Amino acid sequence: MAREVGLVPGTLMQRFGSKRGLLLALAEQSAKNAEALPGRVREEHESALEALAALIVEPMASMATPETFANHLAFLCIDLTDPQFRQHALAIHQAQGRAIEALLTESLRTGELRTGTDIAAWPRLCRRSPPVRA
Repeated sequence: MAREVGLVPGTLMQRFGSKRGLLLALAEQSAKNAEALPGRVREEHESALEALAALIVEPMASMATPETFANHLAFLCIDLTDPQFRQHALAIHQAQGRAIEALLTESLRTGELRTGTDIAAWPRLCRRSPPVRA
């Protein structure tokens, strides 16, 4: 990995201490990026609903191949089993939730959504599991 970016492997070891340290730094940066993403997509789109679509689609765009999706799933397994990684994954999830709520609220306020749309129900609906089929 170090050679791919033009570094001597020892430089990475000195900076991060271990592969785990490097991955934790990546997780921390991902959480910071998740906080910044809503503002960036909102600036890039005239409509709050267009920004919402970009907010949801953009992070998934990098998973265009089976290999990149498998890599994402491997990180998800780490996020679910390791408390230090889980805290960053939770921060990402919470940032996205806040952004979705803000964009839905703006869409309602500007008339993109019909008056009376229950935007408070949306997060609850998204958390529900699909029915189990026999």
